[in-house]
Amino acid sequence: SAMEFRDKLAQDIMVPMAQVVCVNVATPIDELALRLQTESHSRLPVYEKNKSNIVGILPVNLFLSQYVAGKSILLRKLLLKPYVFDSQTEISVLLQRMRLNKLHMVFLTDETKTKVGIITMEDLLEELVGDIQDESDTGEGLQLQ
Repeated sequence: SAMEFRDKLAQDIMVPMAQVVCVNVATPIDELALRLQTESHSRLPVYEKNKSNIVGILPVNLFLSQYVAGKSILLRKLLLKPYVFDSQTEISVLLQRMRLNKLHMVFLTDETKTKVGIITMEDLLEELVGDIQDESDTGEGLQLQ
């Protein structure tokens, strides 16, 4: 799979924006907290007005820990900067750039600079080594030794 890894482009393994779970920056904090308690993702893109206008990435655990502690939350202050790459980038190059910059999620654009999808570090690693089971997986296929 390492040989095939070099030949693939980001667009080949991305999650299209139409399938990406996003939240609106204008969502009331209490409503957002309720939604995030049932969400299986650790980071979510946050948009303003429409999904093509991503303003940041929300670390779900950070938000929920502050919410549970009763702290005043300014959503925009919690957001991580959204990094953008061309969808034609080779995934081997993308993996290097994400690793060097400690990025867990990036956005991909087409030739018109329109956001067309996302890739996570987990997506890239799974492309290289196969499925990775984590706490959000249902347990199918897990075998305890």
